[in-house]
Amino acid sequence: MNLKNQVKDRPKTALITGASSGIGYEFTKLFARDGYKLVLVARSESKLSQLAEDFREKFGTFVRVIPVLSLVSKTSCLP
Repeated sequence: MNLKNQVKDRPKTALITGASSGIGYEFTKLFARDGYKLVLVARSESKLSQLAEDFREKFGTFVRVIPVLSLVSKTSCLP
């Protein structure tokens, strides 16, 4: 097996920011359809959670949700 085949056979993971709407959402659909594991980042935790549930059911894909507010605390921005 050559290197090209080894890379092709590895599980693929996509990190998508802005996944709950617009272009991010469209990329999320494409990657899910193609069998990628998904790591989804956006500001709306409720939209992300619903999106993850829908894609797990429809595509059977692994989905990890990371709301932006969990990355940066609001109070950490204060002086």
